Amino acid sequence: MSALTTGKDSRSTKAMKNNLKAAGVLVVLSLFAIWYEYKQKPAAEKKQETSKRLLGNLEEKEYEKILITNEKKGASFTFQCSKICKANSTASEWKIITPQELNSDDASFSALTGAIQLAQSTESIDITDLKDPVLKNFSLDEESRKKQMISVYFKGDKEPHNIYVGERSPMGLDVYVLITGPSLEKPKAYLTTTNFIDYTEKNLNHWRNKKVADFASVEVKSVNIKGIRSELTLSHPESAASGEWVVSPGGFTADGDSVESLIAAYSTLSVSEFISDDKAKDRSRFGIPSQPSYRLKIELNGRPGKPFVAEVYENSKKPPEMFLMLPDKNFIAKVDLATFQRFQKLPDEFRNKRLLKPSEKFETAEMSFRFKKDFINAKLDKGKWSSKLETTLSAEKIDSALTALGNVRISAFRGKSPIVATEVFSVTLKTAEGKTIRDLKIYKDAARWHVKFGDGMVAELDPATTDKLPLSKSYFLEQKAAPQGH
Repeated sequence: MSALTTGKDSRSTKAMKNNLKAAGVLVVLSLFAIWYEYKQKPAAEKKQETSKRLLGNLEEKEYEKILITNEKKGASFTFQCSKICKANSTASEWKIITPQELNSDDASFSALTGAIQLAQSTESIDITDLKDPVLKNFSLDEESRKKQMISVYFKGDKEPHNIYVGERSPMGLDVYVLITGPSLEKPKAYLTTTNFIDYTEKNLNHWRNKKVADFASVEVKSVNIKGIRSELTLSHPESAASGEWVVSPGGFTADGDSVESLIAAYSTLSVSEFISDDKAKDRSRFGIPSQPSYRLKIELNGRPGKPFVAEVYENSKKPPEMFLMLPDKNFIAKVDLATFQRFQKLPDEFRNKRLLKPSEKFETAEMSFRFKKDFINAKLDKGKWSSKLETTLSAEKIDSALTALGNVRISAFRGKSPIVATEVFSVTLKTAEGKTIRDLKIYKDAARWHVKFGDGMVAELDPATTDKLPLSKSYFLEQKAAPQGH
């Protein structure tokens, strides 16, 4: 091979390497360009989206107040931000300042500020050469537009952004608006799908907070509900175990879940509509009687002598209208049937619906089951169940029997009415100190199960929860293995 040929091959190999390097660089640059475009796409799309918004990008803006004027409806509202009212904040808090100072409804204000932030134009209208006579066709002339408007004040701005609300489009789907404000060089008019007309036509009842309770569930010390013919008290007497509620009349321990559910409902007590803020003047107009149907009084920890009190009334209409008033407030509010029924409570509704509570199962150290022809007694000693009469007692089956009792639910209390049914078994459970926890007799007829408590009270059991109950002595004994065949 000649030196000339060798030189050519060397130059060819070198050129190929350079070409490969260049191609590699191009690939890397292309991939970087694709990646960069991909990374920039969300930002570009977001920028394009916010450019269509009537007030631009408000994500970093913080509201100070909002004014709504509607001269056609004779309404004028001032709403003041009371806590971190950023456009994208879920923790914002507002107060109604005029026409009277009230707490605001969070959901209503969230919808309003969301509409202001996200409102987009479907069409931009050049009004440079349009005079008032033409703008009057849209109710956006100098005189008309001030009659229906929303003024939005942001922190740091010297003047508000005004959304002047005009007429609907001929098709009725969009609304004509005119926008002015510090972020705009000149007024601009748009068509928008956001129904600002609706927001300017809301009344005070829409904006105010419908919740009337001013306490949390954990603050409740006692509950008293006094009706025309009945009275119920739920309390924590010093003699009761920690966390237990006692029902009066009756003096029995309440079902904790039922009490907690009721207290949770009271702590969120709301009305459907405020119909007056002058109950002395308007009470007779709505036919509200002098005596309430029910009076709720809730004593609160940390507020001695300052209970929460609410009264519900029915007028004589057919069907009756239902109202709620607070003695220390001037409003009259309407309530729905579901709210009214929260006050219609009887002692039996708070009876424990379980035959055996988890805490009572834990305390059980002695048990006696009596069946039609036999019985079984057992005691718990040093963590082990034993019986003087039975050597094949199954600790696992005892635990299963107690669990089965705990799973049974009462469907209805029947007072001390007689039971026409066959007794299946009776059971007595005691603590290690010999105190009786439960003394029960279980009955069954053709379709129903019943229980009689030690105090003579009778209840009907939910049959869907009775399938695991022990029905004979053999349930508690170890089963001998069948002999193996050879």
